[in-house]
Amino acid sequence: MSSVHWLARCTCIGCTLGLLGSFTTACSDPVTPPPQGAFEATFSGSACAATVDPGPTISIGTAKKTESATYADGAEGIHIGCRVVPQGDNYYTKIRIARGSTLFELEATMPNVQDKSANATIVRISGPNTAGGTYLPSANVPCTVRFYEGAPGRIKASFDCTSMETQTSTAGAICGVNGFFVGENCDQE
Repeated sequence: MSSVHWLARCTCIGCTLGLLGSFTTACSDPVTPPPQGAFEATFSGSACAATVDPGPTISIGTAKKTESATYADGAEGIHIGCRVVPQGDNYYTKIRIARGSTLFELEATMPNVQDKSANATIVRISGPNTAGGTYLPSANVPCTVRFYEGAPGRIKASFDCTSMETQTSTAGAICGVNGFFVGENCDQE
């Protein structure tokens, strides 16, 4: 075999191996999609100032029992962070959805059974109708959350807070707040 023929064969093999190497580096792990979420919260109560202009409902995206349209973190100035982790027969859920003055934050461990409810550990809600205040559950009146569907990294549930107030609420300025929230592509650990 001539040295030129051998060199051509090695070069050809080297090219093939080099191409294979570049294909393998191009095939890396898929990029993790950003967290997505939506919430809707409706204020109620005769003394509740948050039921007026711009209306009793604040939302980011659409979150209803039978319908949802979520936004991805970073889209249109929206910031979303969420975590949905199985814990035995429950899901630990922590979600925060915010844009400008609008905020929804909830933390709860809820049963992994459709329509079962549990008390939320944290609920915070604010928006253009809350005059700069953030609504929190009244002392000794927890909010409940109800699981509808989910898996590690995603959740759809409702919340019901019969008595919420801001830290600056005057006596009697108590609101009921209820609604739905959705989290997708959430942390699973």
